[in-house]
Amino acid sequence: MSHKIFYWLVLLSINFVSSLPFKIDLGGTHWNFYSPKLNISGSAIVPGDIYADLETNNFIKNPLFGQGDKIYGWVGQQDWIYERTILFPQEVYKANNVLLKIHGLNGFSSIYFNDYHVANLDNQFLSYSINLTSLLVKGMNFLRISFKSNVKEAKMRSDVYELLNNHVLPPVCF
Repeated sequence: MSHKIFYWLVLLSINFVSSLPFKIDLGGTHWNFYSPKLNISGSAIVPGDIYADLETNNFIKNPLFGQGDKIYGWVGQQDWIYERTILFPQEVYKANNVLLKIHGLNGFSSIYFNDYHVANLDNQFLSYSINLTSLLVKGMNFLRISFKSNVKEAKMRSDVYELLNNHVLPPVCF
């Protein structure tokens, strides 16, 4: 049975907010993406999704045309990493609190800031605020969002549920 699962990455807003009236939108074209297992990497636009980024970087054709869901099913089987560097204005370093505000990350993701693991997220309908004040460095800062395959993670969670509860959680589509 084929499955029609799209792996959408939606970064609706990622903002740094401090105790000063200061906000920095981290969206735009300063992002890169790659697959840790495949030789695929490129530039990314945030907010956006992995399919659009793969198409923009000429790895795939339009996934919404024809049999794209079958042809590009491999995309949802992969883990994907999005990252960018950030050079903050001096005002940010004077703030009492610097928060990373995240909303709309679709998928099972881990957030890293300057190589420190700061959060695991698994609900795109929630907003998150992560205090990064103690992790800021003068000069370049580094933000990485690591997405697990939604397909594989959902299958693993379904298997664990079935094992612990002796109950199949429909639909079984893997």
